Amino acid sequence: MGEFANDYARKVFEELKKDYRVELDDSKDSFGKKVRKAKKMKLPYFIIIGQKDIDENKLTLESRDSGESKQITLEELKEIFEKENR
Repeated sequence: MGEFANDYARKVFEELKKDYRVELDDSKDSFGKKVRKAKKMKLPYFIIIGQKDIDENKLTLESRDSGESKQITLEELKEIFEKENR
């Protein structure tokens, strides 16, 4: 994905890092390599941002535990995190 996706990802990252421990992989690695790296790190969630996400002002969240991917808003993601951290 191009610089536009990186800009969108950075905005999401900056918003989330205010309240949560997050990392941003803006390396030049391929999409597949980034996903494998996230899974190997056993992260509870990782976020994928593609053109459809950008167009709809959303993001795709994948859960390590369920393996489920779903497209949600940033506010919905924060609600998920808040519920899990109670």
